Amino acid sequence: MVPKPEAPVVKENGRDDEECFMYEAYGLTMDDFNSYADSCKEMGYTEDPSEFEGFYSADNAEGYNVYMNYDKDKGSVSVIFKAPDEDKEKAEAPDPEEEDLENIDPDSDTGEEVDSEEAEDNDIDPSGVSAKVKDTLDEYEAFFDDYTAFMKKYKNATYKDLDKMIDEYSDYIDKYSDIYGKLIDMGTEKMSAKDYAYYTKVLARIEKKLADV
Repeated sequence: MVPKPEAPVVKENGRDDEECFMYEAYGLTMDDFNSYADSCKEMGYTEDPSEFEGFYSADNAEGYNVYMNYDKDKGSVSVIFKAPDEDKEKAEAPDPEEEDLENIDPDSDTGEEVDSEEAEDNDIDPSGVSAKVKDTLDEYEAFFDDYTAFMKKYKNATYKDLDKMIDEYSDYIDKYSDIYGKLIDMGTEKMSAKDYAYYTKVLARIEKKLADV
């Protein structure tokens, strides 16, 4: 269902059952990570993708999900491969008679439908998420809120402004190294289902913010 990484060492890391398989591959470079992500894409993991440097997550047409991130300090790729949650899919299946009503904005005078993509982006329920995971992810997202605002300002800056912004840009590089380290240290192998769902939603929102810069 998922390609085996071409790595000197590949080991199971946390779970290996019908619902989830976690593994870690060691002795890899960033180029190796990108090649492995490409291999997963070739196998059909391209649905609802979330991607940035050192991270890739996507579903295939059957609903299986592959999630991976690269740790440059360890030279490793951590992968979580999950089967579709059939019970969740049944519970979330829309009632045809109610589907149109669910997308109506109750505050709208015109009764126009709310953009479904926008509604999904905002539908992140933090209840049940562990405090460490939520605090780390909130800090991670707050960093990118500041960073994207800076980059928008940077793109419209004059040459005179750019000279003043060089040091500020260097500060963002240092801050990113620190917050990314916290994200890696948090790990994913011990996350609950709600932790993981919150994790992937926040990363997807960050990716969208970066794409808008």
